[in-house]
Amino acid sequence: MVDQLRPVCAPQVSEPMRRRLLDGADSSMALLAAVLTALFGAGAVAVLASSGRPEGAPHTFDELVGGGGLLVAGAAGLTVVHGVFCALRRRWAQRTGVFLSRHLLADLAVRDPQAAALLALAQHDIDRIRAASVRDDELALRRAEWAVSRAALDCGGDAGRRSELSDQVDQLSRWADWQEESRDRLDHPPRSEPAPGRGTQCGPLRRVRVR
Repeated sequence: MVDQLRPVCAPQVSEPMRRRLLDGADSSMALLAAVLTALFGAGAVAVLASSGRPEGAPHTFDELVGGGGLLVAGAAGLTVVHGVFCALRRRWAQRTGVFLSRHLLADLAVRDPQAAALLALAQHDIDRIRAASVRDDELALRRAEWAVSRAALDCGGDAGRRSELSDQVDQLSRWADWQEESRDRLDHPPRSEPAPGRGTQCGPLRRVRVR
């Protein structure tokens, strides 16, 4: 679970910015795009500069191959620019203290595995609450996840702070259990038993006239 720690935004971050920070381009995709840009760009330039085409190829071979290569290189270059811009935006948000990146949490898992494990449990319980809640508790959940994440980063190996973090995680776990029990009660309401003598097989009582 520690390997699956997700980045966290501060609760005051606007929804559009939150989506941009959490759904930013992956660095591996940006690296792949950079490689494609270099390869296709170099190949296209070489084809256009050499003006040589295979025997039997149409006269537009250079333009088609070279132009196509430049188009692919341009599209990949836009992906690189977008990835760099997203990385700079995430770094700025992290410096201003409103975003905890995946790399920062991965570093936490190396420095303080116990705190990272508690944070992983907290995020799991928050997901349970989201799945089971019948109310809109999203803002409260975001505040709780931010508070627990900050507490995990601030532990610094201190046993007292880790104990406080553990208490917070236990509260989230109890909240998740309560939400799931409430959902189960709503999904499966208890069956009401008929009162004695009033079952469906019993007709209404009739008055008997005594002569």
